[in-house]
Amino acid sequence: MDHHLLYIGIAVAVIVLLIAVYCFLRFGHIKRKPKLKSGLDLDKLVAGLGGRDNISHLEADGSKVVFQLGDARQIRAEEIKALGASGIVSSKDKVSIIFGKVSEPLAVELTDYLKNR
Repeated sequence: MDHHLLYIGIAVAVIVLLIAVYCFLRFGHIKRKPKLKSGLDLDKLVAGLGGRDNISHLEADGSKVVFQLGDARQIRAEEIKALGASGIVSSKDKVSIIFGKVSEPLAVELTDYLKNR
């Protein structure tokens, strides 16, 4: 009789374990934002550039991203530097922001971001 209880206990434990593994594999994956190659928060960057309506064009140029802006006075340099920019050079309607190695992927990601939002 004791052996039967042992076998039943083991069977119940195996079933509980299988259900736990199934639930983890089926439902355990948390949906997260896809990891960006640039690693930057695009919402904060766009806000730091004066909003999406202020950005008329952008392109990567080596270690920097050059933005054509409606009004370069709207940029918030400290917020952009807090995102990882090592320097900002602005003129009347253009702003060059040095992001180093992530400039190319950032330009691609930001272009897609602006088109799809």
